[in-house]
Amino acid sequence: MDYEYKNQHFSVEIAEVLLTQVSSTGSKIGIIKNHLLDSHYKKGGFGLPDSEDSEDEDIFNAKTALEIDIVVQALRNLMQKAKVNRIHKDIWRIARPDQWIFGKGKHWIYLYYFPLEKRDAEKKGRSVFPCKIGKADGVGHNGNIKYDAPEKRVEALTRGAREFAKIPPLFRTDTHTTLETAIHKNLELQRKSIPNRPSKEWFLTNPREVVKIVADINFALLHPSYNFSAILADMK
Repeated sequence: MDYEYKNQHFSVEIAEVLLTQVSSTGSKIGIIKNHLLDSHYKKGGFGLPDSEDSEDEDIFNAKTALEIDIVVQALRNLMQKAKVNRIHKDIWRIARPDQWIFGKGKHWIYLYYFPLEKRDAEKKGRSVFPCKIGKADGVGHNGNIKYDAPEKRVEALTRGAREFAKIPPLFRTDTHTTLETAIHKNLELQRKSIPNRPSKEWFLTNPREVVKIVADINFALLHPSYNFSAILADMK
């Protein structure tokens, strides 16, 4: 299949498209830039106009700065779709195609489910299926930021399961215990608890429903710049 941007100069639009084809639990902007440009070049794309392979140091530095500006703008555009999240200073997290990342803060709220249970519910015409909603500490005892804290937590909880869990929405917050409790209470009041599960954190719900609940509980967490309606429409 031909590359849509073959023979085209690197741009914000191209960077956005290439970003949707990768994922990362935390990468520096320079590494992201280099990866996107390398991918663009290998597929037949060009660098910035009138600055190809310059040996002049000032021109090279200006070119690098402009490339970074392009990538940062693309990242910010994707933040509006909850597909990218700025974790720390110049560290960015890029969501998988079936994942959305909301909010900001040191800690995490996650939702995971097993695809087989979702498919079984869909066969029965149901829009809700077993989902576990929990929390993960985003800072270690030594003070280090744990960029992959929710994945590590889910991995530990699902070790030995017959299939890998899906983790569609992630929420960053400084008050993860409070938010987790509020989400659970909301679902319990709707009688969505699942009694025969190893923990009380399982509910008959879906990612879209939980995102809406979080928006009702703490709209500030779902930053006003998010294209909320588009995100919900994109969730399956």
